[in-house]
Amino acid sequence: MRQAFENWQRSIGNDDRLQFDEAEQQYEDISIDYAWQGWQAAQQTVPTPQPQE
Repeated sequence: MRQAFENWQRSIGNDDRLQFDEAEQQYEDISIDYAWQGWQAAQQTVPTPQPQE
């Protein structure tokens, strides 16, 4: 499901938020993690179609 979320982020123009720091093993922009948590919470409260891969 995380890959679908990341693909959706790219499709809406948020590619820059997905820059990954290999040395730190985390995203450079930690706000993407908060967006992921919000997306998951929304999926639990309001069923919506999943992004297409």
